Amino acid sequence: MPESRYTRDDHEAYFKMLAVVGTRWEEAIGRADYRNPTGWNLLTRLWREGRVKMSGAYEFIRDVKSPTTRRIWIQKAIADGIVDCSDAVLTRALRSGKKPALPRGQASPDIWLSAKIAAKIDVFMDDVLDELLRTADDVKARAARAASR
Repeated sequence: MPESRYTRDDHEAYFKMLAVVGTRWEEAIGRADYRNPTGWNLLTRLWREGRVKMSGAYEFIRDVKSPTTRRIWIQKAIADGIVDCSDAVLTRALRSGKKPALPRGQASPDIWLSAKIAAKIDVFMDDVLDELLRTADDVKARAARAASR
């Protein structure tokens, strides 16, 4: 097995950075129930893609195998006010606690991140990139110190 190019401290810096990112994600979204791969995949893909068909957003959460469970996740995000929907009737029903089924044959409504959550993810992404650059600088500084010894 080849020797690692990085030290144990470098690896630990990476894991520390991941912990910071995870904590900041929960703070940015303001909901612990979206601090998981499903929530991350759905919200970051919506952030990147913008307005999409609800049925198209099912592909954003591939870690969930069941299309019904994917729909439930998206409906939950609409109910929670994290995702907005072009179907006002569906949005109203979900936000009032009802779980309506989309009638077969009906066109899939558009969905997108709420403006508040999109702005929070903008700030989160800036913070994550700052943390990534700080971590990279720390790793480079350790390597330079080790090389000068």
